[in-house]
Amino acid sequence: MKILFIEVGQFTNKIKSYMKTFRKFGHEVEASIFSRNTHSTQSLILKFVKLVRHSRHKKFDIIYSRNPPYTGLLAKCISKLCQSIVVYECLDDWYAQCDLLWFDSGLYKTFKVPLLKLVKFLQVINSKNTDLFITVNEIINKQMMERFKLPKNKTFIVRNLPFEIPQELDSIELTHPSLLFLGTIRPYLGLDVIVNALSYAKKEIETITLYIVGGTIKDTGYLKEIIELSKKRNVEENIVITGRLPWITALSYVKSADICLNLFSDYPKYRDTDSLKSFEYMMLGKAIISADLPGPRLIFRNGENAFLVPPDDPYALSKAIIKLSKDSNLRNTLGRQARMDYLEKYNWEQTVTKLINTFGRLLMNKLRSNKRILKKS
Repeated sequence: MKILFIEVGQFTNKIKSYMKTFRKFGHEVEASIFSRNTHSTQSLILKFVKLVRHSRHKKFDIIYSRNPPYTGLLAKCISKLCQSIVVYECLDDWYAQCDLLWFDSGLYKTFKVPLLKLVKFLQVINSKNTDLFITVNEIINKQMMERFKLPKNKTFIVRNLPFEIPQELDSIELTHPSLLFLGTIRPYLGLDVIVNALSYAKKEIETITLYIVGGTIKDTGYLKEIIELSKKRNVEENIVITGRLPWITALSYVKSADICLNLFSDYPKYRDTDSLKSFEYMMLGKAIISADLPGPRLIFRNGENAFLVPPDDPYALSKAIIKLSKDSNLRNTLGRQARMDYLEKYNWEQTVTKLINTFGRLLMNKLRSNKRILKKS
């Protein structure tokens, strides 16, 4: 099976993990990355033309595209030339929401309404043209089926899972008790809630330290806001920001931390999703605290494999932090159950195997359909 991935922005870990696993199972895989940061408009057009020519030569079986929506149209154009199956992955309800990081600045803000209408229109076109619509969980899957009237056999769930379990991780010396937030520093994930909760917890546990393991996508000013908030709450000395780290190094921090923190803001774009960090925490058997939202509730059970607290409530979060900080047995119990759940329910290779079988079924159906058309003609 020949598979082409089309991605916008950068060569993500998700695409790398797909390619590595597909190749492991003996399939031929390529990826084409389109980025306005590294390509001019002219070079993007030239790259598209070259990709079309290359695709006609390679005759890919599967064209796999992801957000944003215009990649779906690109995939459809190429699939027409190759007679390929079109797969479109929608990670979240991105197109139905105004992404404030984009639409609140510059020309995006000026043309916010028409841009959003265009995005929604492109998503409708994609849903009609795609052979398989991939989402990250049951909630998003149901939303897509209802919005675009998709039949169940046209959808598939691929969660945001780590593509491998590291065999050995270094231990990093941290100040204890230690809290850890893993991921990109951006608004609407609840870092402000975490900093406020830290200020409450510090009144009872003076040495408690928060490690923010991650960097920023671009200079949004949000990191500066978090630093200013930490000074205002008198917890600046209790926070360590590592910046962006290699994946293995970041996981070493996770392994060494006492308590791992998920999302804590009830922002529409994220409330129904489950994050990669959730599964990374579970994979390493950590005590986890998360906001009690629809997405996290799909994988977390309060008091069994995690603590769930109301979103946007720093006081409730601080109480959970204090409780877990003082009870190592409870941390170990939650962590063991989280890891057991991960190993039993969330296996990357099993997921990809099912996806490959689905690709095979779609290809067979397309082949039969083409044969019927030839007979009629």
